[in-house]
Amino acid sequence: MPLDEMGQMFVRSTLFRSGALVSAGVMDSGYHGAMGALLTVLNPHGIVLHQGARLAQFVNHRMSEPVQGYSGVYQGKAKM
Repeated sequence: MPLDEMGQMFVRSTLFRSGALVSAGVMDSGYHGAMGALLTVLNPHGIVLHQGARLAQFVNHRMSEPVQGYSGVYQGKAKM
């Protein structure tokens, strides 16, 4: 993630209308590595996911100025 941007993940509307949510934290500026998310199915009948289905969309937000950036323990991790 560039030092002048941060990002958020949102559930796609088709999945939301099917009764499921995607939850994820904010991706801090300067972070690189894997990003995890939680799929919660609220539909009492369940849902069917097809291979290659798009579940979420990632939105970048430009900040007013660059920052020092993330330097925590998850930096560069390949898996969560």
